[in-house]
Amino acid sequence: MRKSPKAVSSAAAAQLSSINGSTISDTSHMRAINARAIFQVLRRDAWEPTLTDLKEATGLSRPTLEAGLAELAAKGWVAELSPAEKPLHSGRPARRYRFLAESGCVAGIDVGPNKVDLHVADLRGDLLATSRVYPAANAPLTPTMVHAMLAELLDRPALAGRTLHMVTVGVPGVVNNAGELTHSFVMPHWANAAVREELAALMGAAVRLENDANLATQTEFSIGSGQHSDSMIYLMLGTRISSGSIINGRLHRGAHGAAGEVGSLPTRLWPDVRLELLSELRQRPATGSAETERSDSDLMQEVFTSASAGDPVATARVRKFVAGIADALVVLLLALDPELVVVGGGTARAGEALLEPLQQALNVRTLVPVPVELATHADGAVVEGALLTALADLRADVFGG
Repeated sequence: MRKSPKAVSSAAAAQLSSINGSTISDTSHMRAINARAIFQVLRRDAWEPTLTDLKEATGLSRPTLEAGLAELAAKGWVAELSPAEKPLHSGRPARRYRFLAESGCVAGIDVGPNKVDLHVADLRGDLLATSRVYPAANAPLTPTMVHAMLAELLDRPALAGRTLHMVTVGVPGVVNNAGELTHSFVMPHWANAAVREELAALMGAAVRLENDANLATQTEFSIGSGQHSDSMIYLMLGTRISSGSIINGRLHRGAHGAAGEVGSLPTRLWPDVRLELLSELRQRPATGSAETERSDSDLMQEVFTSASAGDPVATARVRKFVAGIADALVVLLLALDPELVVVGGGTARAGEALLEPLQQALNVRTLVPVPVELATHADGAVVEGALLTALADLRADVFGG
C-alpha cells in the first residue's frame, strides 16, 4: 500500500505509546516522548513560539512543556529569548523559545576509492557546506586523510564555532550490526580494521559506519522516489552493483549487515554485465586519440544514447546488459515482493534509455509487474543518506533513544 508523505503529527506526544511491544510506563520514556514532540515543533524554520503556541501544537500541558523545554535547554538545543528579544506590548511578556540549530553540526561522508563527498548541516538539517575531494590515485585512502578533508570543510567561516556532534560515513562493503566494516572488495584495507574508532578519535565526535547502498536507499525512501512506498528495492548501478531494501517501512540489513550485496554473487549467477559491455565498447576501432581518453561513464552514456536513437548494435548491447541485471534482480523481487524498484548510481544517468528496457525485462520475469523508477538523488544519494542518518542518530541520542 502506498503511504502518504511523511508528516509531523500535532499529537506527537502520543505517537510512541509503546517500545518493542511493551507499554511505556516509566517517566524517562515519557520525558523522551514529550521532548520529541516539543522538538518537532521548535525545529520549524524561523519560528519562535510561546508556551501557548507549543501547547496548541503538541497538546501537552504547561508543566510538561516547561519540564521538556528545561531538559532541551540543558542539552543546548533550546533557548528562552531574553526580554530584549521579545516583542513590546502591554502586560507580562509571553515567554518565547528558539531552537538553537546553529549551536552545532553533523556531517555525512561518502567514502570511495576514487572520490570522497562531504556534507555538513546544522542541527535542523539545513545544509551548510559541501565538498568533493579526489584522492591521489597512488595513495590508499586512510581515516587520517578523510579527517583532514572534513577538518578543511569545518574551517570555513560559515561553520566557525560549531560543535561537531555526529558523523555518518558511507563505505563500500558489508557493515555488520555492531557498526564494523567486515568485507570490502573496493577498499579491502579498511575491512576488519578499527576504522570507526580511529575516525571518532580524530574527529572528536560519534561516528557511525554504514553501507553506501543502504544510505542511498534511505535517501530515496525518505526524500526521493520511494517516499510514498512502504517496501522498495534500491538498485545501485555504478562501477559496481549493489542494492538496499525497505520492508514494511524499515531498512532491511540482514543478520550480518550483508543484505543487498548482490554484486558479490558468483559470475555464473550474475555475470559482470557492466564490465562485459565496457569490454565490447573498448574493442571498437578507435576513431582518434580521444577515443582512449573517454571515461567508462562516457562510453556507457553513449551506448544508451545510441540505443535510444535506434542504433541496432547499441540496442542489442543495451538489451544484453539489461537482461543480465534483470536475471539477478528478479530473485530479489520474488523473495521480497516490493512495491517499487528505484534505480540509482552512475548508470542511472542514462534515464529512460535504461529504464524502459529494464522494465520490459522484469515484466517477463516476474509474477506481478513491479514499477521501476529512476532515483531522484542519483548522484548524491549516499552522502545525503549519511547526513540524514547522522541527524537521526543525534536526535535519538538527545532524546534517549
